[in-house]
Order: sequence, then structure tokens, then C-alpha cells
Amino acid sequence: MQVLIAEDDIHMQNMLLLMVQSFGHEVFTADNGREAWELYQTHQFPMIISDWLMPELSGVELCKRIRISQKLNYTYIILVSSMSGRKNYLEGMDAGADDFVGKPVDKDELHARIRVGERIISLQIQLEEMSQTDGLTNLANRRRFDEALNEEWRRAKRTGIPVSLIMIDIDHFKKYNDNYGHLEGDYCLKQVSTVLAHTGNRPGDLVARFGGEEFVVLLSGASLEPAKRMAENLRAAVSNLKLRHEYSENADHITISLGLASIVPAFDQNNPHVLISLADTALYQAKKSGRNRVVVFKE
Repeated sequence: MQVLIAEDDIHMQNMLLLMVQSFGHEVFTADNGREAWELYQTHQFPMIISDWLMPELSGVELCKRIRISQKLNYTYIILVSSMSGRKNYLEGMDAGADDFVGKPVDKDELHARIRVGERIISLQIQLEEMSQTDGLTNLANRRRFDEALNEEWRRAKRTGIPVSLIMIDIDHFKKYNDNYGHLEGDYCLKQVSTVLAHTGNRPGDLVARFGGEEFVVLLSGASLEPAKRMAENLRAAVSNLKLRHEYSENADHITISLGLASIVPAFDQNNPHVLISLADTALYQAKKSGRNRVVVFKE
């Protein structure tokens, strides 16, 4: 685990550094609260051990800033101080600290408190992953997709490299559910999800369940032709599952329809959901023209 130590006393800083390194952690140091805050903004450490009294920005003020700015990736904060008493303890906790260690620092006590912090950080990570994962398919959920789309949109605006989106619908899935039952429907969704997740996706691409029997594949930095090849590979892979669907109107097994859109957003184009709209329009055309096919959006 990466730990940031904020301490203006160089002797105390070195002592804490050696202690925490001996526990097996990677340690970064800051000589005051302002420096710690600047480091935190570029690298959100999972744990910070901070002195209470520091020049320019105190440990308490550092806690407050971190808690106000923090969105994801919880940071566990341990305050270190020679001050004691219930009032000081409560002030630190109210500012957002998670734990408190008195000076002189006892190595075994610090180790124990860090281990408690590790367990809480691990739990936070698990909860965050659960909040971004679809419970049935284990793919990313709609929330994670929306976050990733916003990130890719900003990157595409900044770099001029296109962002591509494939929207996918399982053909005649309602008839599948109605005739085979919801348990078989869930099995079908899981099988299709597994294929989508493991068919040639590059690092950085995101496969997500969009809702119901709809899925999306967000392709990072992919232009139209590579994205089109990816979509065709996905279509063929799902078809090759040969999941029986005798109630389908276009095949005797499960198939998917795919709509693809690729765009380099204009500098003043701030709504990434336009990409969803374009891909959805292409998906509609794929379904209208016979299903089990890839259609690329064309203006």
C-alpha cells in the first residue's frame, strides 16, 4: 500500500518513514500540510499519516480539504500529535480523521492502527467495485459506463482521437424470456455477457450492461474501421454460441444486433450522450433491417 507521511519535523518524519517501510508499505513524504495537499491532488493515496501541527496547513485543515474534495477511493487518515484529551480527539475526528496516534509514537501501536486502516480501505474498495458492477452479469453497470464515457469524451476532446461506441441488443429476447422462463433468460444474459467480455477487447475498452438485454462496448481511442471489426467479431461470437431460440424470427438460436458510432467531439461539444444517441440510431436500423447484423451510423 502507498502511504503519505506529512510531518515538518525531519527527525520524526524519518522515524515514521522507517517504521512504515518496515511494515512493508511504499512511503512518500511531505514536509508540511500544503505540500501534502498538493501531492494528494495528483495522487490520491489510500492512507495518510499526518502531524497535527504543521506550518502553512495543519493536519486538521488537510483532513477537511481531503474530505470535501474526495469522491472515490477513500483515503484513511491517521493524525499524529503530542496533544491529548477528549476535546482534541473529537476535533480531529470531526475534521475527517479516522484515527489518532499520540507522541511519542509506539511502533507496535502504529502498526496495529495501520492494519485496521488496511481492512477498512479493502472494504471500501470492495463496496466501490460492487456499486459499479451489474449483479447478474458481473459486467460494469450503467453508473460505471456513464463515468467512463465522460472520461473518454474529455480525452477525445483534448487529444482529437476518436471515441467509438457499440450498442448491442439481444434479438427477440422478450420472446425468449416469455417462452423459456426467466431463469433461462438470466442464463442467456450471462452467456452473452461472458462472450462480450472476452472477445478481443483491448485494455482500456469497457463492456457494460446498459439495461435489460442491452449492452454497450466503449472503445478507447478506436477509429471506425477497428471498431467495426470488433462489432462484427462480437456478433459472430454470440451467434456461434448456438443458444437455442426457436421463437426468434431471424434464426433458430440467440443472435445480437449492433449499432456503431464513432466521433471526435468538437471542442465546445460537452454532452457525451450524443454518442449514445448516434449508436442507438444505428442499432435501430440494424433491428429494422433484419437483425443479427452490424450497422454503422452515417449522417
